[in-house]
Amino acid sequence: MLDNKHMQLRAGKGGNGAISFHSEPYKPRGGPDGGDGGWGGTIYLVPRKGVRTLGHLLRRFNVYADDGANGGGKDKTGKKGKDTIVEVPLGTVVWKENEDGEREQLMDLMVHNRKFAVARGGAPGYGNHRFVTSTNQEPLLAEGGDLGESMLLFLEVKVLGDVALVGSPNAGKSTLLSVISRARPKIAAYPFTTLEPVLGMVYHRGRELVVVDVPGLIEGASEGKGLGLEFLRHTERVQVLVHLVDGSVENVGEEYLRVAKELELYPGGLDAKPRIVVLNKIDIPDVRNQLAGKMAELEQASGQVPSVLSGVAGEGLEALLDRLLPLIPEAEDTDDEEPEPKQEAMASSSRPRRVRIERDGEIFVVSCAPLERFVPMVRFNDWRARMQFHAEMERFGVITALEKAGVEAGDTVRIASRELVWD
Repeated sequence: MLDNKHMQLRAGKGGNGAISFHSEPYKPRGGPDGGDGGWGGTIYLVPRKGVRTLGHLLRRFNVYADDGANGGGKDKTGKKGKDTIVEVPLGTVVWKENEDGEREQLMDLMVHNRKFAVARGGAPGYGNHRFVTSTNQEPLLAEGGDLGESMLLFLEVKVLGDVALVGSPNAGKSTLLSVISRARPKIAAYPFTTLEPVLGMVYHRGRELVVVDVPGLIEGASEGKGLGLEFLRHTERVQVLVHLVDGSVENVGEEYLRVAKELELYPGGLDAKPRIVVLNKIDIPDVRNQLAGKMAELEQASGQVPSVLSGVAGEGLEALLDRLLPLIPEAEDTDDEEPEPKQEAMASSSRPRRVRIERDGEIFVVSCAPLERFVPMVRFNDWRARMQFHAEMERFGVITALEKAGVEAGDTVRIASRELVWD
């Protein structure tokens, strides 16, 4: 079972705005008509009920969304980049991971079919038709589109179920699951037959329950022994624990306490969940003959009257399921879909205008978000475009900030990816 996965995401870049002027017969110098770019595509995670593992993503590490198209003349807006949808199991926890391996939880995907935007596409750049003013009827400036969000994700599946079957290896969990559900786990008479959680659907008295067969727990499982941590986390989200105890062991009380200790030590809060203790394998003659004593011993260790069961013979199944139902609230229908967020280009006037000047050796580095968006589109070989760009620098306070920082003629100034000589 592939239940965790690293993925590198890069959402689409926003399209660039266009620099264009209307032209037709008898109107050779029409006004600006450069259209806006299109939004970059967004990457969505969508939890699905029918997806159980991350196996379909085994060979998929890099995930991209399409870039938005550039704007065009005649006020043509660029096409939005195509979104990318990644299907994951219900119960997937999404972490953002940095270069040092530190993780920050972003979301917990618990609603079927709801789209969660995990990496949003970049905003588009405005075309030159947006920059007409009373003093500049021929704008030669347009904006470049923003880069889409990029990040390293870690996906961790925690199985969503109603009931978890826990117990020592060979306690009979797989047999029980096979007879109460349509699941067909591998079963054999030796420990660790089950090497990964198995889910089964159980139908009882008009209710549908999801039962998880958690691989056998050994001493030290809460510290990771026997892949204990990998297995125990799949029980975190269930409503009830069914703790099976192998009735054929010599001391059923000690057998119960050994597993109960691991549940208590695990940090997922498992010990606080409702628990039904079950003495299993009562079809074995020696267990049947000593049933009263074993039940008393198990009751003393667990603090509750245990149920009795024979998974092989099917004895006690109805009583166990009847005991489970009141402990599990009926689930509401959550088959809905979050609407795609409405995307509108952010006006230049509303973008943060904070100006910061730093030094990279002898180079003055300018940070000013709205000004930086112009740089990819400025035709620096056109003196009129340079003059308009200079006017924007003045409007945003960049020139004043550079002068305060001590810039002099001949110094190099870097804005975005462009280096200019100050004069």
